[in-house]
Amino acid sequence: MRAEITMALFLATTGSAVAGVQVNGVQVNGVQVNGVQVNGVQVNGVQVNGVQVNGVQVNGVQVNGVQVNGVQVNGVQVNGVQVNGVQVNGTQLEGSYIGLGSAGQPNTCSHIENAQGAALNNCSPCATLVGDADNYCRATYWDSLCVSRATSSCRATITTGTTLQTNFSNGQTAGLVITNRSQQGWTWTGQNWVDNSDVWWNSVNWQIPHAPNVAGVAMPASTPNACVRRVVASDPYCGVSSWDGICVNEANSWCTGAIETQQKAVAHGDSVCGYDASNNPRQTIFVAGLWDMRSGVEGAGGKRTKTPVGQFTLACRSVGAVAKCVEFGYKPWVSSQLNLLHQSCVRAVRDDLCGDGTSHTADGTTINITDYLGIQPDGAVWSLDAAFTPNGATYVTFGARVGGGASTGNFLNYKAAHPYCTAQVADPYVQDGNWARAWELSNNPNQIRVERVVCGYEGGPCP
Repeated sequence: MRAEITMALFLATTGSAVAGVQVNGVQVNGVQVNGVQVNGVQVNGVQVNGVQVNGVQVNGVQVNGVQVNGVQVNGVQVNGVQVNGVQVNGTQLEGSYIGLGSAGQPNTCSHIENAQGAALNNCSPCATLVGDADNYCRATYWDSLCVSRATSSCRATITTGTTLQTNFSNGQTAGLVITNRSQQGWTWTGQNWVDNSDVWWNSVNWQIPHAPNVAGVAMPASTPNACVRRVVASDPYCGVSSWDGICVNEANSWCTGAIETQQKAVAHGDSVCGYDASNNPRQTIFVAGLWDMRSGVEGAGGKRTKTPVGQFTLACRSVGAVAKCVEFGYKPWVSSQLNLLHQSCVRAVRDDLCGDGTSHTADGTTINITDYLGIQPDGAVWSLDAAFTPNGATYVTFGARVGGGASTGNFLNYKAAHPYCTAQVADPYVQDGNWARAWELSNNPNQIRVERVVCGYEGGPCP
């Protein structure tokens, strides 16, 4: 008699080569990213509350410690995942072990090692490394030189095959396995090149106990692996008792679909970010901090101001605004200025006018974005749409893309029902102070200006 085995869920993260971004009609690396155009950003696949795309629930799921930018995989809801032993330096998981603490007592330093503060006496592997090189950091004060040593020296090796262990709030364990990593390099923004060589895309999959073509423990129907699900659907024994030789033979015989074939011989499952129309796994980037994934509530949809060290978001490429804005050049790990512009960009791409997590745009709407730093220069002479800060829109113009470009009345009705919405209307016919402030970037360096093509003007298409 074989005992029933309860399996823990495992999470893995994948990455692949740069797909490229179409910029004002110019394609970088020859691939248009899900309709995303920079300086003419076509927001096809902007996060829409509750919409599921290829099994990926966009703007839907957040986890405690690991926030997947809108992912729900085959009924496996990733609620309550907390990183155990892996921290984030800046925005990306670049192999830093800043914040790890000691092996026995994680996070026991009085402050994180990439910030100035009290001396750190061997409270973490990073503190020990820096203290060995400069005893002042260990005995007197953790000054800017100590911070510099930490950020340059405290790095682990994160490569393909790295597994990030996590804990579920229900006591189960999980893991993120990185199956591929690729560096983006330079990106054309329309009028200049942005150095995105510090942007790493990852292929991330759910980890499973063993490959379907290898005998081992039973794998239940909820296992996030297409081949496993194929077998268990027809042979429940493989899901509740044991994955024996018969299950192996069934996997070899029955798993013939594109994704099933890929997953038949590997010990990982579905892509965390789902798949594109060609069944290629979507890439993800590790972004420090968590976003409030609610909608229709004041302040929702923004980046949380206080996030414990080590909690991060897996931002899905092509289907999530968080990842899109990184690709546009707004890399929040570079500076506090870019961190704020990245948040403004997320609001702008989603057309989150009231700063409450509610999108007012439609898939396929083409926009042109411009910022104070010129990372996205104004490469198109289009009409003003709206101006955004990390808290939502400051100004909205008549004829904006509200409700898919139907009318500004839609926005005004929404605003009236949500008194916390402070976005002002900038009337192009009046050209008043609101209009001037909406265009002006220097007075608010955190502002992202959004322009759009008006029907019948500047060559704009009409319905």
